[in-house]
Amino acid sequence: MEMNYSNEEIVNGFITGNKVIVEYLYKIMRPIVTTYITLNSGNTKDADEILQVSMLKFYSRAKDKNKPLIIKNIDEYFMAIVKRSWIITQKSKKRNILYDNHFFSGLELTEPDTNDIEMLYKQVYDKFNLLPEGCRNILKLYYIEGYRLKEIAEKLHYSNERTVITQKQRCLNYLKMMLKNKL
Repeated sequence: MEMNYSNEEIVNGFITGNKVIVEYLYKIMRPIVTTYITLNSGNTKDADEILQVSMLKFYSRAKDKNKPLIIKNIDEYFMAIVKRSWIITQKSKKRNILYDNHFFSGLELTEPDTNDIEMLYKQVYDKFNLLPEGCRNILKLYYIEGYRLKEIAEKLHYSNERTVITQKQRCLNYLKMMLKNKL
């Protein structure tokens, strides 16, 4: 879509809160952002969230009087904000999942068909349910529900994140031992 406003008009429109300019930028960038996010492991909801965050970052940057915003290509500048925001979001969502290669190294299946990954998942699930409740809670909150360590500490009334990290590691080691020793 061809731009009807100059880069300077868009930046000034953001600074002054010109609703028409803000809506214009949103309208032209939404399909571009949605395409980028969906092609990079996201969905339309993620795209809308990243677009909102990027609009706010753009506004904040445009309002910064200490660093005047001089842009040659507003599409490229805005997409740089989008890409950076998406990378940060993805990094913050990364979790070590229960069935990663490191966790299963050295484990042997007790079932005859060792190629059947379903059997391995079933064994992990069965042993997981034998863990003490505190371990199950920590591992479930972290790996399955995606809570951050600080959130787990608050929810389960631990003194700090470090305690959660220690407990989580102990629980994982105990689960691994149960799987190795076929307890």
